[in-house]
This record gives sequence, C-alpha cells and structure tokens, in this order.
Amino acid sequence: VAGVALILNAASDTFMLSLLKPLLDDGFGKTDRSVLVWMPLVVIGLMILRGITSYVSSYCISWVSGKVVMTMRRRLFGHMMGMPVSFFDKQSTGTLLSRITYDSEQVASSSSGALITVVREGASIIGLFIMMFYYSWQLSIILIVLAPIVSIAIRVVSKRFRNISKNMQNTMGQVTTSAEQMLKGHKEVLIFGGQEVETKRFDKVSNRMRLQGMKMVSASS
Repeated sequence: VAGVALILNAASDTFMLSLLKPLLDDGFGKTDRSVLVWMPLVVIGLMILRGITSYVSSYCISWVSGKVVMTMRRRLFGHMMGMPVSFFDKQSTGTLLSRITYDSEQVASSSSGALITVVREGASIIGLFIMMFYYSWQLSIILIVLAPIVSIAIRVVSKRFRNISKNMQNTMGQVTTSAEQMLKGHKEVLIFGGQEVETKRFDKVSNRMRLQGMKMVSASS
C-alpha cells in the first residue's frame, strides 16, 4: 500500500510539472484561454491526490517502522537475556541500553527512509526521464552521460552518512553510560565531591553528540 501511494505521489508531481508547458503555451501565449478554465481544476485535483497519497504512505511506513522497532527490541532483549555474565562484564550498561532504545530506532528510520527514497524518488526519476525524452531527447542524453558522476557523488555522501550514523550510535551509548553511572552512583558522587568531574565528563560526551549531529546536517545539506 505504501509503495503504491509513493508511486502515485511521484506521478502527481511529474504530471503537475508536465502541465507547465501547455499552461504557458496555450494559456498565456494564445488568444484561446479555455486552458485557464480547466487547468486550476486539474491542479487542485492533483494537489488533493498528492495530499492523500502522502498521508497514506507516511502512515503505512510509520506503522511498519513501529512494528520493526518493536520486533527488533523484543529480539534484542531476548538475545541479551540469554547472554552469559562475561558479556555484560565487557559491555557498559549505557551501551546496551543505547542498542535497545536508540540503535533499533535508527535502523528502522534508515530503512523507512531508504524505502521512500528508492520508491518515490525512483518513480519520479523515471517519470521525469520519460517527460524529458518526449520534449528533448538531446538534453536527456546529456543528463544520462552525467548520471555516473552523480552516482559517484551519491555513493560518497552515503558512505559519509553511514560513518556519521555509526559514530552517533557510539556517542549516544557514551551519553547513556555517563548518565546511568551518575544516577546509580549519585550518593558516592556527593560524598566525594565529584559533581564537577561528572559534569565535565557529561558535557564532553554531550558536545561530541552535538558535533556528530551537526556533521549529519552538513552532509545532508
């Protein structure tokens, strides 16, 4: 259902772009203004279709994403329940909590984002190429020649995204560990006057998380 809605959403965008030429040529360039009568109705219909398909696709993808997160967390929790004591001795509690809460959420978000990109953007590209070949096959050939360069750039950006996402997951584990250690050992921190040390350590990992987030924003821009 989500895939069909995404394809219809992309088709509505492509069809709306294809209406620009008849609107400019027949609507404003000629004395026959009948196109100005039916064009707004078509545009309104396309906008309604786009809104409906956008809602349906977002709802379905969010539903599937929520189910994926729930399943991953249940399996991960059950897997950890069966691990030996040595496993927990080697891993910090914050890191394990981050895997259950943050990492599973990120995996589901990345999967849903990839689905949207592949289906909707793929359908949009196909529709736009068909439209370009219809109007100018010469320009289409030029774009096809440039496609490998664009794919290389996308591959580089995707690799950077993966590295930043991995660093964010590790940093989130450090943030959770720092907070968890402070909460569990709050009395000891007060007794030995370690508030400033714990605050500086938490500020350090929090700032590292902020910097990783800014790197993600920079890469996405």
